Amino acid sequence: MYDKLILDFVRTTIGLSKIFPLTKIVNDQLSNMKNKEFVKFIREKCSIKSDENGIIKYDVPWEITREHDRFNKEIEELNSSKKAITNSFIVTIISQYDVLVADLVRAVLSDLPEALSSSEKTMQLSEIIKIGNIEEIKAGIIEKEVETLLRNSHIEQIEWFEKTLSCDIKQDKEILCRFIELTERRNLCVHTNGVVSNQYLKICHDYNAQIGDCVKVGDDLKINSEYLEDAIDTIIEMSIKLVHFVWYKIHKDEYADIIKSMYGNAYWLIYDKRYKAAIRIIKYIEKMFSGKMTFEEKLICSYNKAQAYYWLGDVKTKDEILDSMDISAVSNRYLLPYYVLKEKYDDASIVMDKIGTSGEIFREEYLEWPILMKFRETEAFNTKYEKIFGISARKNQTVKEKIDEEMPQIDEDKQPELV
Repeated sequence: MYDKLILDFVRTTIGLSKIFPLTKIVNDQLSNMKNKEFVKFIREKCSIKSDENGIIKYDVPWEITREHDRFNKEIEELNSSKKAITNSFIVTIISQYDVLVADLVRAVLSDLPEALSSSEKTMQLSEIIKIGNIEEIKAGIIEKEVETLLRNSHIEQIEWFEKTLSCDIKQDKEILCRFIELTERRNLCVHTNGVVSNQYLKICHDYNAQIGDCVKVGDDLKINSEYLEDAIDTIIEMSIKLVHFVWYKIHKDEYADIIKSMYGNAYWLIYDKRYKAAIRIIKYIEKMFSGKMTFEEKLICSYNKAQAYYWLGDVKTKDEILDSMDISAVSNRYLLPYYVLKEKYDDASIVMDKIGTSGEIFREEYLEWPILMKFRETEAFNTKYEKIFGISARKNQTVKEKIDEEMPQIDEDKQPELV
């Protein structure tokens, strides 16, 4: 249940992050097209002249005034919508988080019915008589709890989980600060169209959120592409940590499934090139389950963390992680990534030979694992792949990319073990 909650959320949020740029592109193209039409209109139908300062002006004949004003109106509408589109994206991803919180509260109260005994929610006798069934009465009280909680602030929602589960969720200060700023920015988008308020400054200050020393009441906060990418990373990271923390507090005996779910989500972040968020999630796993992880799980996390640093260009940290690993007795499945990340492609090719068609690494995995991305570009990989499987990897990749482009599909129930 918990793993599906977070997998659905991550998948939806990443999907939204890919749709938003398309919306912006369409808006920009429409604006450019309309501006070009307007310029053509002025050149063909208006009298253009320069004043004594060299400033170009034009006179609009009275008979085309309405057409001129229509152009102006349409251009202003498109320009105004740019900010609304950006603001709406922030509102949307926080709304998705709210849906996740609501489902998470339902899951907690279903797993811990005793928590309902401390709930202040009540039902009138007439409602109880009308419903009759005790399970439906319980569900009604849970829904009232959810409705009330969603009207509270996002920090109050976290405090609800802390109180219900007797734990400290706010101990991860770094993600909490970024999350609080993001949720308060969402409030600005909804209530002030992005203009800074006293409440925004106060709450960000209370939680040491980094907003800069120059931000003051009345400032119009611009949301650029860098902020949007950070916002996506922040909301995904916060959600992954919250869901798995709650899951573990209620079902400690399911820690193996929790670990697998977490590094599975880290994999999808790497797959989507969200390397910084993936690194933070993996570090969280290693800290939270340091004494419970198997050797294989530690290996998987180390490889995923190493490759995330590698793709960020931090070769030094990547090598430090790899050099700290004990690969003396690992299988070929886990030996191949080591040689690939070390860029020892001849050794990697030998390992591919040893694996052959045994299924230790499937043909599709060779084409999909992000960890092999750079290796796949080499002649060594393509020659060895064709020798083993009797088909060109380049042809397979071309077909796969075409299929993904036309009909992208992800098995939502499958959590990959290695990148």
